[in-house]
This record gives sequence, structure tokens and C-alpha cells, in this order.
Amino acid sequence: ANNKVLYNGFEPLEGTISPGAGDAAPPIAGDTISPEKWRYLQDFIALCKTHNIQLYIVVSPIYQPVPQMAILEEALDAFSGDVQFLNFANETTISAHPELFKDFYHLNGKGALQYTQLLVKNISQ
Repeated sequence: ANNKVLYNGFEPLEGTISPGAGDAAPPIAGDTISPEKWRYLQDFIALCKTHNIQLYIVVSPIYQPVPQMAILEEALDAFSGDVQFLNFANETTISAHPELFKDFYHLNGKGALQYTQLLVKNISQ
């Protein structure tokens, strides 16, 4: 039986990262956006614009920065005005605290709750 508490579909991750002195985040595959994925993104952005939907693309906090984030930021510059890009990858109020992470790329329950408050505050502005 699953005894985890669910909040409208959210299932908090348990545990805390224990990074050692020499540990590094596992690499993320790829350093470019494939043409097919780029086309899907462009089509989705255009569809939202056609229907007057404000699109937010959000990057959650991660424990260590990754170089691919710069690629995404550059790609989304082409859509400034059509897309609100909220990048919390290096949000120091969260990313500097290993106790808020399950692993290098996933927040635990405590981190997710703190991040949700930050996200709501930014979208509500």
C-alpha cells in the first residue's frame, strides 16, 4: 500500500541529497535542441499566441547548474513577448540548500513546497 500523501496529483519525493566533495551532477544528454523538438516548440508557441494564451516556460531549481540552460535561454530569446521564461535553475534561495533536494535534479517534498510558493509569487506578479 502506498502511504504517501498526494496533493491534487503531487506526490512528494522523500530523501535528501548527500553530495560528496568530488561529486558532480550526472550529465544531461545533448547540447542542442533537435530540429524536430524546436519545430514542436515553435508550433506550440504559435498555437498559444493564436488563442491569446500566455505561455510560461519554467525551469525548476537544480542543485548544480548545467551548461544546457544557456542554450535554452538563447533559443527562447527569439520568442520574447510571446513566452514568459522563468528560470529558477540557479535560484540561490533553493539551489544552495542540499536539504531541499532528493537528487541533483529533483526537489524533495520540502523543496517542492518552497519552490511552489516562489513560483506562485512570480506568476502572480
